[in-house]
Amino acid sequence: MSRMIALVVALTLIVPAPAAAGMRVAVRGQDSNTIGRYLRQLPVGSEVDVRLADRSHFRAFLMGVEGTDLIVMPKTRLPVPQRRLAFDTVEFVELRSGRGGVNPAAAIGIGAAVGAGVFFGLLLVALAASD
Repeated sequence: MSRMIALVVALTLIVPAPAAAGMRVAVRGQDSNTIGRYLRQLPVGSEVDVRLADRSHFRAFLMGVEGTDLIVMPKTRLPVPQRRLAFDTVEFVELRSGRGGVNPAAAIGIGAAVGAGVFFGLLLVALAASD
């Protein structure tokens, strides 16, 4: 029984937490093959932040990559057509997946619950080891 508890606690501490920050890729000045390879591996429909060479920026959904063009659907209140952006007009693209999903109060509650769970798990391991 104590080995099982120790194994569960060890696995809980070893398993990494999911990454919460988005990935950012600078596009300007890079080889178009490298840029296209990165953007093609992103899932269609991913929410991204796009900044253009003229310093304008907007939030959009990734629709695909064709040749050296990035195709996005701007996220606006009113529907707008898709935009086809050449890689040389884009400063950077930042993946927004996983961002903003949990409000700060929920994150604090989750952290407190995990901390309490680890504390009581280690307490059970200590009690099992003392027998």
